[in-house]
Amino acid sequence: MSWAFTHELDLRYGECDQQGVVFNAHYLAFVDDTLDHWRRSLGIEGWLSGWDVMLKAARMTWHGPARWPERTSIDCGVARWGTTSFDVLYRLRVDRREIVDVLVTYVSIDAEEQRPVPPPAEVVTALGDVVALPDSLS
Repeated sequence: MSWAFTHELDLRYGECDQQGVVFNAHYLAFVDDTLDHWRRSLGIEGWLSGWDVMLKAARMTWHGPARWPERTSIDCGVARWGTTSFDVLYRLRVDRREIVDVLVTYVSIDAEEQRPVPPPAEVVTALGDVVALPDSLS
């Protein structure tokens, strides 16, 4: 699969639970951080001035544990474009070992009025082509 962006993240001791693995709630923070780094890598000014996104839904499919002090790679790409929303697929892995797939639906909004709007054309172009969903999320 060809991913639009990859973000590297060192797992921290405090992100692990009593089982010694990353606590599941941290995965949403990891993908939020990834989206921020992806956006910044694209240099899309409109993202901050008048347009933004809000998380509408997230679905995770866990494949295996990640532990401190491992380094995780978070691959991502747009999985669907809608009129005022889009889905981004995130795949977290340690080396070649898959950890979790996260599918997030974002609503494109007018940042001032907080109402749904179509995403700007330059954002659609910059975020790129649609990636295929894995069977676990389709």
